[in-house]
Amino acid sequence: MKTLLILHPYTFTEFDNYKYEIDYLNKKKNYKVIIHDLSNILINKKFNDSWKTKKEKKAIKFNSLISWLREFNKIKKNENIFVYDFLDYSTINFKVLIIKLFLKISKFPILKYGVTELAVYYPKKNFKFYLNRILLRHKLNLFVYFSKIEQNLFSTLIKFIKFKKVFLMKNKDFNKLDNKENTYLIKYHSSDYSNFLLEKYRNSKKINKKRYIIYLDKGMPYFFGDELSEGRKPPENDIEKYYEELNLFFDNLENFFNAEVLIIPHPKHRIPSLKKKNINPYFCNRISDNSYDACARLIPKSLFVVCRGSSALSYAVVNYKPVQFIYSTNYNYKWNEKEDLFFQANSIGTQPINIASYKKKNLTKNLKINKAKYDYYKFKFLTYKNSGPTKPNYKIIKDLMDRSVS
Repeated sequence: MKTLLILHPYTFTEFDNYKYEIDYLNKKKNYKVIIHDLSNILINKKFNDSWKTKKEKKAIKFNSLISWLREFNKIKKNENIFVYDFLDYSTINFKVLIIKLFLKISKFPILKYGVTELAVYYPKKNFKFYLNRILLRHKLNLFVYFSKIEQNLFSTLIKFIKFKKVFLMKNKDFNKLDNKENTYLIKYHSSDYSNFLLEKYRNSKKINKKRYIIYLDKGMPYFFGDELSEGRKPPENDIEKYYEELNLFFDNLENFFNAEVLIIPHPKHRIPSLKKKNINPYFCNRISDNSYDACARLIPKSLFVVCRGSSALSYAVVNYKPVQFIYSTNYNYKWNEKEDLFFQANSIGTQPINIASYKKKNLTKNLKINKAKYDYYKFKFLTYKNSGPTKPNYKIIKDLMDRSVS
C-alpha cells in the first residue's frame, strides 16, 4: 500500500480535501492518504477559530507535539510512505524544527509545493520600507517582532537539514535548480489549475443559459485574516458603510449588464449546508454558492468576475474571463493589500475600479481581455507548457509514487 502523508499547518477542511484532490487518490487501488492536521500545535487559537468551513473528518487532529510523534512512530513502519510537507515559512517555529528532524530520521521522500499561484507586490526594501513597516504595519508590536525573529532563526536552522529525497513541485524554472543533492523538480500545477482541469473533464458538455456575474469574496472586513495569526489588529473600518457601498455597486452592475451577481464565499467561510445563503449577513440576501467546486464550475460560464485580489483569479485567467478588480477610497486597507490588488490587475492588463466613484465606461473597458497577458500569467503562476495531454495533480503524484522507491 502506497501512502501519502499530508502534514498541514492550518485547519484542514473539507475544502482542502477538494483542493488537493484527495478523494481521487484514495479511490485508486493500493493507495491511501493520511492527513495530519497540526493547526492546534502550530497556530494560535484565534486564527484557528477564523475557519468556518467544515473540518475534514478524515484528518487526524493533534493537540501536542508528543501526540504527533507517537502517531508518526506508529505509521513510519510502512516503507511506502511519501510525505507531502505543507509546513511553510509563516508557520516555522521550534516545533516545526523538531518535526523536520523526525522527517529526516525517517528517510521518507518529501514532496514540497513550489507553485507561486498568485502575483504579489514586493516593495523595494529601503529605509522608507522599514520605517513604514515599523510605524504603520507593526506599530511597535513586540509580539510581531519576536515572531519574525523566531521564524528567521528556525528557518535558517531547517535549511541545514538534508533529506534523503525531495520532490519539488513546480510549474517553471525546471533548469535553474542549483544542483541540490537529492532534490528533483516535478512539473506541477497550481491547485486551482488542477481543479479546473478536473471540472473541465467532468462538465465539458454542460450549457448554462443564465447570465450572472461572479463576486469572489475575501471575507474582510466582516471576517479577519492573517492579522489574527500575527497578533496584529486589523485596520479600522465602518463595516456597515462598506457593505452598503459594495451592494450599491452590485445593484449597478446588475442594471448595467442585465445579469445577476452571484457571490462565492472565501474557502475559509464556505459552508455547503447554507446552499444559496451566506454566513455574512451584509450581502442583502444575494444568492451565494457555497459549493467547494463553485469557482471551477461557475466562472467558465459567467459574464465576468469581480474581485478584490484573490488566488481564485486563476479560474478567470484560464477561462479568459474579464475581471473587474475593485477597491474603495473609503476603505482602510491592511499592509500591501491595495498594492497587491493593483499589481494583479496590471499583470492581466486591466484597470481597478474605485467603487466609490466610477462610470459604466470604466467597467465596459475592462471587458476586453488581453489574451497575451492572460497567457503570460497562466504560465508564470498556474501551470507549465506541455505539448502532450495535461494531467491533474493527483495523477502526477500517483505517477511519482509509482516510479519512486522510498
